Amino acid sequence: MNVQELQRAIEEYPQRYQRALSRRTKAEAMIKQLEEELESERSLPEETDSEETATPQGETYGQVEALLEAKFNEISLAVRRNPTDYGLPAKPTETVIRTVTNTNPEVKELKAKLLELQPQRYPARRIPATLPLSPKAQHIQERLWKAEMECDEADDEIEVCKAELETYKLLTTILTTSFAAASR
Repeated sequence: MNVQELQRAIEEYPQRYQRALSRRTKAEAMIKQLEEELESERSLPEETDSEETATPQGETYGQVEALLEAKFNEISLAVRRNPTDYGLPAKPTETVIRTVTNTNPEVKELKAKLLELQPQRYPARRIPATLPLSPKAQHIQERLWKAEMECDEADDEIEVCKAELETYKLLTTILTTSFAAASR
């Protein structure tokens, strides 16, 4: 490398280094954006609304839950009003009232319906996370890989620029020393 080449390389160095830094910054921003897109594309569906989930009879989770609460309160009130009709002492405890109410066949039936509907309310949580990607998610994943490669290449270019700077410093020192020795 002669003096003119070294001078040109040193003059071009800041632009090359800036381009590499800019390239890395853009790639990192793209990676962040694509990771967010991919996460939202991969995210499992939200908990389904109770109106969308129904028993074979057409009752929704919310409806069955409301029926259960109403029936539980109805029987609980009946037990409180007439505890002797249920074979209880005149002033039963809350635990006894709850036990009698929970053993009522209608309450048991409504609880069974609620349990039937429970797994349907959270289907997304039962699906393994290893589902194949949708075409859109695959496209995002490919773009993400390309952006990661771009970022790696920019990092490599930055490292090359840093190494070249040391080389330029050494060459400048050598050439300066040789010119100083030649001019004496």
